[in-house]
Amino acid sequence: MQKSPVVNTWLAIKKVIQDLTSWSVYLYVPNLIGYSRVILSLLSFIFYQSPYIFLPCYAISFVLDAVDGTAARAFDQCSQFGAILDMFTDRGSVACLYAILCIFYPKYAAIFLIGGFLDITSHYVHMYKASMYGEKNHKKLPPGTFWFLRLYYEKRKFMGACCIGNESFLLGLYMMHFHNGSCPVCQGLMAILGFLWLCKAFAHICQMCSGMWWMAEFDRQARRSQQAK
Repeated sequence: MQKSPVVNTWLAIKKVIQDLTSWSVYLYVPNLIGYSRVILSLLSFIFYQSPYIFLPCYAISFVLDAVDGTAARAFDQCSQFGAILDMFTDRGSVACLYAILCIFYPKYAAIFLIGGFLDITSHYVHMYKASMYGEKNHKKLPPGTFWFLRLYYEKRKFMGACCIGNESFLLGLYMMHFHNGSCPVCQGLMAILGFLWLCKAFAHICQMCSGMWWMAEFDRQARRSQQAK
């Protein structure tokens, strides 16, 4: 079947981009997007006291988080380098946002510190577990995983809602430091986003506990193999 001119044009552009970027993993399209995310995140935190600079930079970096994965699959440029670049940009950005909220709302600093702790440590444990078991995709869970964590990773719409709700809730708290969010609509929206933030926090707890359990299981099986020799 003959391909349409639009498809042929896209394939030609894709071939040119692949030829220009594929000679080095550092120049992969998704990794170039990743570098821009790092720059935007750093700019947002340098100017965190100005919402007119912080919010656009942080929001664009967050949106690009969805673009880099799409680009990696579209140009067949998936890489471990890109996966780690994406991961530490996500975790570092959220950690810094939590730190800013600690400055703006010192009364609730303990809550933000715990939220940042859970976000970073749970992902580290989960990724380390995946590396120990030789899993190429940390989002594919083994049988027996806790139901909520399976729901989180296997139902992509739910996962997307939690991720967007989590970031939006934190950004909403950031903006409320500068603008009064006392209107009923704003309060209702923040209540919904707060629920999604709690769901993601619970997913972090499940992720950490599940990862630690599987690592303990790995050690148990390794010890049993040694004793069997």
